[in-house]
Amino acid sequence: MYVDDGFLVQFILNSLPSQFDQLKITYNAHKEKWSPSELISMCVQEEERLKKKE
Repeated sequence: MYVDDGFLVQFILNSLPSQFDQLKITYNAHKEKWSPSELISMCVQEEERLKKKE
């Protein structure tokens, strides 16, 4: 079964907890959309940023 990358990225973004709201805003502000692997990379970076903030 094929799943469109854009759909998959939106699904992942919608599944993220509220701590990732800034990442969601950043994604929506960009004209270029991310691939699923780019999104995963961005999530890892955001998670590291959140850990340092605590």
